[in-house]
Amino acid sequence: MEPCVPRRRYITSSGKCHRSPGGKRFERMRHEYTIDSDRRLVIQRYHGKTGIKDIFSMSEKNYGDPDYDPSFNGMVDMTDATLDISFREMLSFVSYIRRQPSRSTGKWALLMNSSPANFGIARMFQTLAEGLQREIRFFEDEADALHWLLEQ
Repeated sequence: MEPCVPRRRYITSSGKCHRSPGGKRFERMRHEYTIDSDRRLVIQRYHGKTGIKDIFSMSEKNYGDPDYDPSFNGMVDMTDATLDISFREMLSFVSYIRRQPSRSTGKWALLMNSSPANFGIARMFQTLAEGLQREIRFFEDEADALHWLLEQ
């Protein structure tokens, strides 16, 4: 019998190539997730400019992963992301979550950096997400978020 090892999976979503004002090309922005079955935890990490398509894509990849369990808790790490999401797009994402309540029943921590734009988008999500059938909290510190997610 094989030893029990946490299964971890890293997936890169389809980021966009970005160019500086001088025309120099930068790498695609990477977005990845990890599923840690032993801790019953999903961690999504976003890097660079992040739009609603990136978030939808990541959600679909999580839900389609054979190691994903809807009862797992999750953390969305946006500390290295610059969010580019309109009110309409956020409303569409929250509606998507509402239509699929059984896809995620665990609690979720949203880890945000303190940029004014990201903070505004996080508050917009918090307001629109009121009444969802899951517990969602915002954090600036990963250790605090993980402590809350892993407490019994």
